[in-house]
Amino acid sequence: MKKTIQILLFLVALIPINASAEIVLEENFDSWPDFYADQVPPSPWCDSCGSTGNISAVTVGGVTHSPTEVKSPGRGGGGKSLKTWRNGSTWAGNGYYGSLGLRRVNGSHSALYFRWYMKVPTSFVFQNEGQKMFRYNTSDGGEIYFNFSGGNLRMCPNSGGPDCLEQDLAPKAIWHNGEWHAHQLYINLSTRTVTYWLDGVQTYNKTGVANMPSTSATIGTGNNLIQHFPFGNSFETPYPSSWQYFDIDDLVIATTKAESDPLESLDTFAPGSPTGLSVQ
Repeated sequence: MKKTIQILLFLVALIPINASAEIVLEENFDSWPDFYADQVPPSPWCDSCGSTGNISAVTVGGVTHSPTEVKSPGRGGGGKSLKTWRNGSTWAGNGYYGSLGLRRVNGSHSALYFRWYMKVPTSFVFQNEGQKMFRYNTSDGGEIYFNFSGGNLRMCPNSGGPDCLEQDLAPKAIWHNGEWHAHQLYINLSTRTVTYWLDGVQTYNKTGVANMPSTSATIGTGNNLIQHFPFGNSFETPYPSSWQYFDIDDLVIATTKAESDPLESLDTFAPGSPTGLSVQ
């Protein structure tokens, strides 16, 4: 009997403690061919989800770029990254401006962690209040927007409500400096929770966010996707007056925080400790 118990304990010890953890998507873009927005990206990505005819490469001032490119170098100087280019008002009327949309991926989720690294040049000019970064679509037809409001990253559920654009998730003054920074987001539809970390420092957390999608909604079912990631879907001006790009790398979408925690890196600088922020 004692031997049987020992065997059972041994078998239990082999079972991962975090057995329910799942990486829904992990992407560092290194295996992609050099890519322009009028080409078809690898699955599960879609290039503006069918708008490829509107976002071909454009020449401005004798220099040609596509709104979306995957090219070297990536974060840390090696590999590749996703670069979202802008110059003047070139992209006005071009749908989602060349950003990538994410098609349905593994399973159906009421809560997800989302992490990506982003580098933005100090000279990049943001559009007036309406510039969107990306949005989650949910199974009930709801949307959760992440916008650049005055250059600061803010959240807005279903385009309205008292929590719409009310508080900075990622203040521009901290990450708009030409360096790589880790952005980490948690969305829980069942509890109406949104949490945000910048370089591992929690900058926003609220449960019971107003005007969220229904608590029975899910992410990852049907045609629900993350739209125009990492930057796009706005028709306002001004834009940068020269070629400028957002640089995105090391994206992870997961069901637990550990899988999406920032990677240790010398080129990621933790911000200071403004009032109300905490390391978790």
